[in-house]
Amino acid sequence: MSDHGIELGDSVRLKSGGPLMTYEGESHSTGDAICTWFDGTQRCQETFNHRAIEKADGPEAGPMTRVGR
Repeated sequence: MSDHGIELGDSVRLKSGGPLMTYEGESHSTGDAICTWFDGTQRCQETFNHRAIEKADGPEAGPMTRVGR
């Protein structure tokens, strides 16, 4: 487990809201969280400060989640 309580492959989201994302590790240059999500069929990836994301819990965080249901 990382120092932030989030492990590789965990479902996360921005504390301010937004799509469910997958945590893929830390950026070597900044230490920020690398997160990936899908917008329709397009794969998106961005880095976020660890303080801006939280682990997503509950049924919506399962592996079969679809954004925009």
